[in-house]
Amino acid sequence: MPGSIARGRPAEEDFSQQAHQSAFLLNVNPPAPYPFYDDGQTPQLKPSNSIDFHSLWIWEILSFSAGGILYGIFFYLLFRYDGQLVSQWEQNSPISGLFRTLQSAVSLITTIMKAAMLLPLASAMGQLKWHYARHPSRLKDIELIDGASRGNLGAVRLLFSRSAIHSTSIGCLIIISAVLLGPFIQNTVQVRTQIFSDEALPPDTVPLLPVTKEIVTSGPDLAPPNGSSIGLSMFSSIQAAWAAAASSVDFQGSRLTHKCPFDFCEWTNFTTLGVASQCRAADVATPRHPTTGVLYAFSNEADVDNLTNATRLSDGTVVVNEWLTRLRLLARETIPERSGYAELGKTLPLILHLSALGYYNGSYQATECVLYWAALHYEWYTLNITAGGVDRGRWREFHKTSSNVSRDADEVISIDGVDFCRFNASVEACKFTVDPASHQGVRGLLVPFLNDDSVAYPREMTNDMAELRALDFSKPRIELFYGDWTDRVFEMEDTLTNQTGRFMKMMAVYMTNNIRSNSGRYVFGRGASVNAYFAINKRYAAYPTVIFAASILFVSVTAWRARRERIWKNSALALLFNGLEQAPIEDGENFGTLAGMESVAERMVVRLDDEGDGLGLKLRTG
Repeated sequence: MPGSIARGRPAEEDFSQQAHQSAFLLNVNPPAPYPFYDDGQTPQLKPSNSIDFHSLWIWEILSFSAGGILYGIFFYLLFRYDGQLVSQWEQNSPISGLFRTLQSAVSLITTIMKAAMLLPLASAMGQLKWHYARHPSRLKDIELIDGASRGNLGAVRLLFSRSAIHSTSIGCLIIISAVLLGPFIQNTVQVRTQIFSDEALPPDTVPLLPVTKEIVTSGPDLAPPNGSSIGLSMFSSIQAAWAAAASSVDFQGSRLTHKCPFDFCEWTNFTTLGVASQCRAADVATPRHPTTGVLYAFSNEADVDNLTNATRLSDGTVVVNEWLTRLRLLARETIPERSGYAELGKTLPLILHLSALGYYNGSYQATECVLYWAALHYEWYTLNITAGGVDRGRWREFHKTSSNVSRDADEVISIDGVDFCRFNASVEACKFTVDPASHQGVRGLLVPFLNDDSVAYPREMTNDMAELRALDFSKPRIELFYGDWTDRVFEMEDTLTNQTGRFMKMMAVYMTNNIRSNSGRYVFGRGASVNAYFAINKRYAAYPTVIFAASILFVSVTAWRARRERIWKNSALALLFNGLEQAPIEDGENFGTLAGMESVAERMVVRLDDEGDGLGLKLRTG
């Protein structure tokens, strides 16, 4: 150490006594600011006009000052852009020219601020090492404190050591806590989206959503397939709905021909005529046929069985036998007497009743569904053009009471909904009608479309894999339904009721969208823009504030405690000088201070060597 290094070699007995000491004694505060020479004369110190930055903690003050300035910029950015649109950041050059986002600017500022905070903290921790070395201390303790001043790992080691309970542990906690500054800063700045409504809209930009209050078929251009009078567009919608249900497309795959010239459009509290559906599970029995004795499946409620007549050639003759089918769909214009919907059907504006009976994996399942006209009242309907999403919102249907459904002398179906409805910016009575031609036209499309069964198989065939191999896609519509159902049964244990309900609901949505898109009536909506803005979570900024303030307080207390000591901080030069065999010191050189040791170290050349003089391996000059 500076207070114990002398010119020449120390006496043999002094070396022996030092080697047997049980504690490491470091003379941090020697009686004179310079070493003694053998002749007892003191060197003449050279006057210096330079400032000792180390002894006055100048670097630490400058570092904290820089950190404080950056911290002020950090808070300025937080409060300046809180609630502001992201686009405003892009317009504010030159800052936006350096950083593309506010988050990147805040991240860099806080990274530099963290470094400016840790530099004085490391100096204070290093100074505490010399402070505690003034008293007899274990060499291991000094090594732990020195390691704690150099990084997170050293701080953790000190906290889990025997020497954890003293003031250096506070510095360790601050160093470790600084690791969390990054995550807290990242949570400070968030980008959210908000819908900004435009209340005053020009007439030509008002969002429009089609609705209808009646279905009337007329005109020579509506020549239908299968003799119906509803039009080819409805038939296309039915086919598209069937394919969409099999491919698990969202129910909004068939969008309305809306007008939405904004990022976001919303329509509230409107009613329209449409199509709705319901499905329920039905009973299944497996009796024997009374004439042929064939074991077959039958649903009493759905009024459907799996028997089918199939012709085949045998020895040049045509033979008709009773075969079984894997899946049967049976559509009717009336509800069976024993159906679970029999009572509801008395007032229901029924389009058709569908029965389904299916066989898979050794068991039968049956279900029945009803498809009907309904007045659909929507509490809201939204379109998010930016996100590409559709939300049908909350809606309810009116159909169940006898007072709401009536037929006049011409069999026109009339449904009463809520009291008043809005059509084309006017308020009208909510009375929805379906003319007989349209009603029968829809039935004429649906009944033959749904009345089908899968490829029949001999009654002795019981292997499901053989059944699947027997698919020849001669009836693609029913095979598509059956294949989708068996896949879902295998993956999710889905029932035939869920499968049929999904297909019927998809058809109801597509059919409703079709009749609404061709109506010529609209409900006016609200347009809005979806913009991204900065949301500042100020509570996350409290954490770096506490850490920064704790660092300043810790360094200030350490500087006060070491005000009468040599300020060596976390420099290793003091220990290195202590390991020298001898040090060439010139007049005027005072390496009792850190600045003096750095001056001597600039020109000093040392080597680690053992010269056989009893001192062992030691740093030696020359």
